[in-house]
Amino acid sequence: MGRFVVNDRISIELFNLDDFKHLDSKLDSAIPTMLNMERNHVLYRPQFDSTSFVLGEREQSLEIIFKLNSSNFLFDLLGKSYQVHILYKFEFFQRFSNSVNDHIESKNGSNIPKTLQENYYKPLILSCESQSVLHQMVLCCENQLEKGIWNLSFKDMVHLESLSIRLLMDAMHVTERLVPICSDCSFLVNSDSSNKIMEAMNYIQGNFKQNITIPQIAKAVGINQCYLKKGFKEIYGKTIYSMVQSLRMEVALSLLKTSEMNVLEIGLEVGYTNQASFSTAFKQYYGYSPQQVKLEI
Repeated sequence: MGRFVVNDRISIELFNLDDFKHLDSKLDSAIPTMLNMERNHVLYRPQFDSTSFVLGEREQSLEIIFKLNSSNFLFDLLGKSYQVHILYKFEFFQRFSNSVNDHIESKNGSNIPKTLQENYYKPLILSCESQSVLHQMVLCCENQLEKGIWNLSFKDMVHLESLSIRLLMDAMHVTERLVPICSDCSFLVNSDSSNKIMEAMNYIQGNFKQNITIPQIAKAVGINQCYLKKGFKEIYGKTIYSMVQSLRMEVALSLLKTSEMNVLEIGLEVGYTNQASFSTAFKQYYGYSPQQVKLEI
């Protein structure tokens, strides 16, 4: 989709994986498999399906590849799945070369921290905090793409640089333990917080046919939006967006099989504004169109 040069040592590449679904059958399962892209971009296809990350080297840089799967990413991606590639030039690490206990000299003198090099091309788990940072990064990059602006403003460069460094730190913490530790995920031991998440589920079940938003749900049940997203994912195993979509699809399938309503009427009934958006969402969810269901009855 796009490449953003944050500074002379850090750059970010953002790919919408939905754009490459038709190529999946042509890709090998090895790690990493590379697909040559226009503008000399390279899209790595690591052999891991869930939200996670993998480390490697490319273009005289440490590369961290983050896969954000819409079905299990903590924050709502509006049904999209992404890969975010962050490249940190070897020069970035040379400033810290005096910390010999944390570095090993690779054959190219990259001075990449030892814990990172030892875990190249191993799928690793993303912490909730890293997912929050990546969500901010995707929103910022998507906003730039929508505007058609490739030259980042000073404010955006500072923002993306700080997010990139935070993700590098988180990657180092994970490779030291191989298990992410999140500082904010213990809030669900509080029964009041758990009850509010269940209240949110009740609210969604009663209003999923409407265009409900996370701020609206959070306000209705009286909980912080971040806690709502984290808690909902932890308790129900889905993002709020995915849950709303599941509820809509279940009702839609039932109506297609049992009612006299046509496809447009069913789409409107479960919250879509037109037949095309409903049919697209239905086919992505079930693998076949609502029209096919009607024909089989």
